Amino acid sequence: MDIRSGCGYPAMQLSNFARSYFVIDDIPCHSDEHLTLIKRALTAKFTQHDGSKCALLATNNAVLTHSIGKNKKTSLKANDFCRFLTEIREDIRKEKK
Repeated sequence: MDIRSGCGYPAMQLSNFARSYFVIDDIPCHSDEHLTLIKRALTAKFTQHDGSKCALLATNNAVLTHSIGKNKKTSLKANDFCRFLTEIREDIRKEKK
């Protein structure tokens, strides 16, 4: 079953684009705290997994972009995602010095 947002029920509700409000550890989805939690998770991924870290560093000084297709309804906007990766890349570089 294709679980993209453009499919019918129940597949569309399983998509990462489904509008599903939730709270985890008292942090509401789509809040500033939610974005902080996402950045912490991405930081853990790119600092703890050597393959991910090497891939991120291999982008050198490239401006990172991300196309999310036709559906722009997501809890993590493309510009935030790319900004987080760029900040994490810079933090990793600073730690290596």
